[in-house]
Amino acid sequence: MRSSIEWMVGGQQGEGVDSTGELFAKTLVRYGYSVSTYKQFMSRIKGGHTNYKVKATDQRNFYSGDGIDILLCLDKETLPNHEGVLNSGAVVIQEGKEITMETHNTTSGTAYTIFTVPLKQIAKELGNPMAKNMIALGVSVSLLELPVDILHNFIEEIFAKKGEEVISSNKQAVLKGFELTNEHLTNQISELKPTATQNHLFISGNEATAYGSLMAGCRFLSAYPITPASEIMEWLSERLPEVGGTVMQVEDEIAGLCFAIGASYSGVRAMTSTSGPGLSLKTEALGMAGMSEVPIVIVNSQRGGPSTGLPTKHEQSDIQHMIYGTHGEIPRIVLSPATIEDCFYIAAEGFNLADIYQCPVLIALDLGLSMNKMTVPSFDTKRVAIDRGKLLSKDEVKEMGETHFKRYRFTEDGISPRPLPGMEHGVHTTSSNEHDESGYISEDPENRINMMRKRLEKVKHAMIQEPYKLSSNHAESELLFVGMGSTYGMIQETVAKLNEEGVKAAHLHIQQLYPLPMDELAPIFQGKRIVTVENNYQSQLLQLLKQYAPIHDRASSINQYDGNPFTVRSILKQVKELITWQH
Repeated sequence: MRSSIEWMVGGQQGEGVDSTGELFAKTLVRYGYSVSTYKQFMSRIKGGHTNYKVKATDQRNFYSGDGIDILLCLDKETLPNHEGVLNSGAVVIQEGKEITMETHNTTSGTAYTIFTVPLKQIAKELGNPMAKNMIALGVSVSLLELPVDILHNFIEEIFAKKGEEVISSNKQAVLKGFELTNEHLTNQISELKPTATQNHLFISGNEATAYGSLMAGCRFLSAYPITPASEIMEWLSERLPEVGGTVMQVEDEIAGLCFAIGASYSGVRAMTSTSGPGLSLKTEALGMAGMSEVPIVIVNSQRGGPSTGLPTKHEQSDIQHMIYGTHGEIPRIVLSPATIEDCFYIAAEGFNLADIYQCPVLIALDLGLSMNKMTVPSFDTKRVAIDRGKLLSKDEVKEMGETHFKRYRFTEDGISPRPLPGMEHGVHTTSSNEHDESGYISEDPENRINMMRKRLEKVKHAMIQEPYKLSSNHAESELLFVGMGSTYGMIQETVAKLNEEGVKAAHLHIQQLYPLPMDELAPIFQGKRIVTVENNYQSQLLQLLKQYAPIHDRASSINQYDGNPFTVRSILKQVKELITWQH
């Protein structure tokens, strides 16, 4: 009996690889397991190899895993591409002319079984040529002795609109997979231990970010479709109208931010979503939001760059852009969720920070977090509290009794009271030029100095509720791994393995990139050997830390920028080489 499974389906894009993978993942979720997924695909609509990886464990996991126990090969590329990571005793299911079973070894000597099946022919005989994936899925489920009823229930849900004939033929295909397993693979069956079902969600980072934004009172999104951020707009387009909100798919990325700024200026909580190339186009408008002190939330789901780069591949190379991008200097806050549940809570918190500090808040996702689904505890919506900061009511504005409101008045904390356009006694001027307290354009040197200080210093003490995650053994550790975004799960497992080997390692995951919470981080860095784990070439996270902490003589980075996420194996290999070389 087993308590975990690593599974993958690979094939050509457009042949149902994603839907097959998601159906298997949902089956495991409903069985009560903690599931993490990762899908890889090419930047084309159809054709080219794609795969969907699933890891399921009876305890919480945050990473889709290094190996494969069951591999469904729906094209000729899947096995050669992934043979090297097959676990001992793995079962490979592939298309062929006749049913055969063969034992093979990987180049490293790992034994595995190839089960060749004429899936297409059997599907035709069942009267549904499209059901070959369901047959293979039936083999997968039966190898783990999962209840067939779970899969059948999903088939009824998915094909409800296509009629009973389609539902029945797909159920028969699954049962055929069970039959094939019982006839040919009885020695390979290993029951997945039953576990109690839990009140969990199976959701992606994009969906969680959109959900958190909705709960925070966001009622307007304007955006242009772009991988890997489009799902945020798609999710909100179905749900915002239900609460009186609006989604606008605009003509370009520039308009995406400009419309959102306009909506926010009028008092609506507003956002835009994009990826690296889109953020580049939004940069001028980002400066306008900073200068005019308009609250705005920008979600940037990072992908491989520069330019069009690798549109469907993973990277974390926009750190410097998000923190420093714009001509001139503006106030901003940059947040980086570590997990999918953090996407929900940090998105909600981002709207509060935008309102409180009257500035842009950028939420840094990455493709690994954005597009892949994971089992997470159901969100506690009671944790979401709305704070509009110094947004004034009509009565508060009236009490101030000004004919022309000083929108940018100097205050002790640098944050000015904010009326909405059209309020009686709240008439004010807003400009993208430098301005005085009343909003009138001003080039006076003293005013410029005061305004710059006002804007840039007001965010110095901005802080989210959980600016970082830190492993409990950090005090006695000698080696400190530092990461951001979707590397969380890989680093967690790496640290656990190193600790088992006697290496005193700990894990710090930063969720607030700017302003960095250095008062809290400085004691953590003290006396530690620091290794950042980041998906970029220039070690952007390490360079950021070096700006604020005296760690130059004891800090290194592990980098990967080939479009793929880290694996635990790759981190372990690089860190051991790093330690060996430096000692």
